[in-house]
Amino acid sequence: DVFARQIRMGVDYHLPVVVHARDADADTLEVLKRFLPKEHKVYIHAYQGGQEMMRETLMEFPNCIFGVSSMVWCSEGAKATAIHCPLERMVLETDAPYLAKEPFEIPSLAEKIAELKGTTMQ
Repeated sequence: DVFARQIRMGVDYHLPVVVHARDADADTLEVLKRFLPKEHKVYIHAYQGGQEMMRETLMEFPNCIFGVSSMVWCSEGAKATAIHCPLERMVLETDAPYLAKEPFEIPSLAEKIAELKGTTMQ
């Protein structure tokens, strides 16, 4: 109920909706589909959940982006997100000081994601 109200506020005020969901893929996707217009901007912060939820959200919401953090070094969910999320739908984040110590760690994160995707920074 609270999540749905927050989505409606974002829509009413023409603001992007930022989602931080943990262990709630099905519930999160259900509420997004029910209350968020398809074209509305939505940012899934520090995602480490299931790949099915990510795929379905990317297909359903063309203005959705997923945040990838330094958790790629220690979380299989974050690593899978980095591998399978298209670069143009991904944002790198530190969430400092919680998931990384400093924002200057972003270049290292970008290098790790390139490595996971089998490409280079070029």
